[in-house]
Amino acid sequence: MIDEMSIELPYEEVMRIVRLTGFDVEKEQRIISYYTINRLSMLQNQYTCAFFVASKPVLR
Repeated sequence: MIDEMSIELPYEEVMRIVRLTGFDVEKEQRIISYYTINRLSMLQNQYTCAFFVASKPVLR
C-alpha cells in the first residue's frame, strides 16, 4: 500500500534484535519454498525462507 509505512530488515538484523530483546534462539534453518512452478516447463520460481524457533526465559 502506498500510504502504509513498512520496513524490510535483513535476516541477520532481525536475529540480532531477537537476541538483544532476551530471546534464546533454539533452532534456525533455511527452507526452500517453490512458487509458481509448472512441472511441464522450465519455469520454477523459488524462495529461500528463514525459519527459527525462539523462546524467552521466564524471569522470577
